[in-house]
Amino acid sequence: MVLIRIILACILAQCGHVGYGLNFTAVEPPTLASCPRLQAEDVAVTLITQTSVDRIWMVEHICTRWQGPFVVVVYIGTDNSIKTIVDHIDGLSSNLGTYQYACATLHLVPSVSNDEQYPINKLRNIGINNVQTSHFLMIDIDFWPDKGLHKLLTTSDEVVWHLKSNPLGAFVVPAFQKNQLYPMCRTIRECRKKHEHLMPYDRKQLKKCVVLMECSPFDYRNAAGHETTDFNTWINMKQLTVNQLLCTKSIRYEPYVVLRKCPSTPLYAEDFTGYGKNKIQLVSHLRFAGFQFYVIPFHYLIHFPHPKSLAKKKWRTTKMASENDALYSLFYEFLKDHYGYDNIQMQLCTMKPGSAKNRLRRSKAMWKMSKH
Repeated sequence: MVLIRIILACILAQCGHVGYGLNFTAVEPPTLASCPRLQAEDVAVTLITQTSVDRIWMVEHICTRWQGPFVVVVYIGTDNSIKTIVDHIDGLSSNLGTYQYACATLHLVPSVSNDEQYPINKLRNIGINNVQTSHFLMIDIDFWPDKGLHKLLTTSDEVVWHLKSNPLGAFVVPAFQKNQLYPMCRTIRECRKKHEHLMPYDRKQLKKCVVLMECSPFDYRNAAGHETTDFNTWINMKQLTVNQLLCTKSIRYEPYVVLRKCPSTPLYAEDFTGYGKNKIQLVSHLRFAGFQFYVIPFHYLIHFPHPKSLAKKKWRTTKMASENDALYSLFYEFLKDHYGYDNIQMQLCTMKPGSAKNRLRRSKAMWKMSKH
């Protein structure tokens, strides 16, 4: 095991990532002092996202769907100054070093250098540090909440009870996608023209979209990413029930989750930059730290279709994929060494995922049969 770690560390150092693995941080179990009990009226949820400047237009769409606090961390490249960005965003106002845009509070973060990898997890942690509510939901900006999600999280007796009662709860919001249909849009301008005003807004619209195969569970070709959410059970829900996930089908499960803001909730590991493994590492940390995973009923996130990002293209055409895989392996060893396996509440399932085609057909068929 020591030899494996040395090899991984050498791989990362040769790739210019000297120091990786030195900043991994564990968390201690919650106590009444660090994570006080909540009353129902104390439960509030902040939505958080991070983005580059070119996707900031999505903020306005999210604001029409989310009625609560919304924190957006904006990464400013070296080719743009903060003043330039501020001057070009209509309706932006400044207050004590932060900016207000539509319903969101913006935190602008300048890049350090031209060759800096997009510091995605650093930006996420900046967002979490600016949360002033009991809970938060971290999304990527191209995942839009449906219009009833915030109301469910803060007014449903069933959901609020779970949120206030379990500081070690990770509450999964199912993620769907608006499918790219031929001809596929090749630029963000084309995608906006084709999809911007057709994104499902509620459960009824999502059902219609799935039955027409214009929407599907997110990234259904990649079973490891989201299949553990169990979309078919979610589709056929007839009562407002928060279901626990007893096992995960993959250690690469990467759902979007509502978490309590407490010292016992892990932050994102900032060693992970650019594309790949940056959400998976947090979910793995949550599992080892003893978090239980539940699925939120009836409401969802929907992914806006767009061309492949520069970060993903770079990940596919450079050494970045192997670098992040090596870093994740090192991080996973850290989790095993620090926590062991005794705390894990969501173990690995023994069943194997089905084919992508069958998963897509099953979702469509199940919703056709469902009355909801």
